[in-house]
Amino acid sequence: MAPFRGQQVVAYHDSWPYFAHHSASKSELFLEPKPGIPPTPVHLAEVITQMRNEHIHAILVEPYQNSKTAQTVAADTGATVVSVSQFPGGVKGTEGGYLN
Repeated sequence: MAPFRGQQVVAYHDSWPYFAHHSASKSELFLEPKPGIPPTPVHLAEVITQMRNEHIHAILVEPYQNSKTAQTVAADTGATVVSVSQFPGGVKGTEGGYLN
């Protein structure tokens, strides 16, 4: 997350407030309009507009979430999709913990 320090990031789901705080980034915009509700095309269009207006360049996605949606939004905004997991080992290369 170092390249995104001090910046706002988009998350697929509102599950990262403490992590965002720890990494000195902000996560207040989500691909899901409400927890557990799949994003609609209208909602995603609003997210894309806000990402462009606010120059947001990262989307956090957990392994079980729909990365295709995140990739589509990233393609429209130039953002980077960052695979993250709530537990060590959930994403390849994180077996030793978050702070290797």
